[in-house]
Amino acid sequence: KTAQQTSTSATSSLDAVLEDEATRALACDEAVDALDSLGRDLVWRAIGERGPPFLRAKAEALVPRLSEDESAVVSRLPEALAALDDDAATPEDADAAPLARIAKVPAARDGAAAVFQAAIVDNDAASQESLAQVADGLTERLRGRLTDAGLPAFL
Repeated sequence: KTAQQTSTSATSSLDAVLEDEATRALACDEAVDALDSLGRDLVWRAIGERGPPFLRAKAEALVPRLSEDESAVVSRLPEALAALDDDAATPEDADAAPLARIAKVPAARDGAAAVFQAAIVDNDAASQESLAQVADGLTERLRGRLTDAGLPAFL
């Protein structure tokens, strides 16, 4: 397959997912889980064990460390996404954050770009709803963590 054929195939698959409400809801729930885990992984990579104890304690309440299962999924996600793209090489830098490795996978980049373009440029209702569902899911998670930590849930 050429890169254009792969991109066209990915776009038509994405269109099919976005058009079916049940499939879109499931994909959005999975996106919330993935983005939440990837974000938490990135925060803990930045803080590390050498961060000040008060910072680690606050971060733990708002951005819990990944469980072993979450960590295993997040570490395998870049390779799993690369496997969906016939032309993609597996992201090479195993020490880089999974989010950085995913950004190098053409299928992941192109899929995200297609959803944003459809929502913003093409005014596509299904893409807009998908982005709204993911944003709402992430906001609810953060709001819950703020409340659990005794902080104002201003979101």
